[in-house]
Amino acid sequence: MLAKMGADVTGVDLVPENIYYAKKLAEDLGVGNVDFIASDIMEFMDNHQGEYDIVFTSDGAIGWLSDLMKWGRTVSHFLKDDGFFYIHEGHPFADLFNREQMAEGTLEVEYPYFDQEPEEYDKCVQGMGGSKLDGEDLSYYSHFEGKVPLSYSLKATPR
Repeated sequence: MLAKMGADVTGVDLVPENIYYAKKLAEDLGVGNVDFIASDIMEFMDNHQGEYDIVFTSDGAIGWLSDLMKWGRTVSHFLKDDGFFYIHEGHPFADLFNREQMAEGTLEVEYPYFDQEPEEYDKCVQGMGGSKLDGEDLSYYSHFEGKVPLSYSLKATPR
């Protein structure tokens, strides 16, 4: 949306396929003032220069970060002194309800919350994040289970 309003926008994602589709979507929408970079955010300071008015982290990213302190330093490094940091994050508890029923005002549990095994979408290939391996050698972070509120959005400015 910011790019469609004329802002220069840079997007970063670990997965090259996500970058491919982001570029394709921008092209399909006729948005040319965007730059998409495939990079591990934990290594981004080592291979990218720049300062930004806004740094944004979207839903689902926090659980894949191996070092929150380093990530915070990365955000601070790229944020202009008068810039803003926005974060939106959610807890998987919100995903256990039937979405169609929620639209009608009814909370009906569709998916179990207290499963002992992580869902397939919570896992990734070794080396892309995670500290625990499942039976298929996919990794995930078990230390975030139950530690993130249902959802939150924050805005922060540098001190």
